[in-house]
Amino acid sequence: MRFTIEIDGKETPMCASPMTKRIYRKNFHGDLITNIGIYSTDYKNDLFHNEKLSQIIWSFAKTANPTLPKYNDWVDSCTTIPVKGIFLEIQEKLKGDDFYGE
Repeated sequence: MRFTIEIDGKETPMCASPMTKRIYRKNFHGDLITNIGIYSTDYKNDLFHNEKLSQIIWSFAKTANPTLPKYNDWVDSCTTIPVKGIFLEIQEKLKGDDFYGE
């Protein structure tokens, strides 16, 4: 599933596919679906949770655009990333999609 999300004033392509899960696991050594569940129900506005949500968001963006910079370079290039709002928007777009069941 492809969609766009505005990040830092730019339309950013996103893609939810089995590759997104692989990208997340390879780069952050965790299970994407498990972490989406954890951080969507137990979100705290702190550095740790914002970092985890940023990693999830980057994984969707990296799937859509393989030339996207590495995670740390991408975060450094953004002026602001309203992670909770972006994360909620991604969740809304995935409703009804079979992404979680793959």
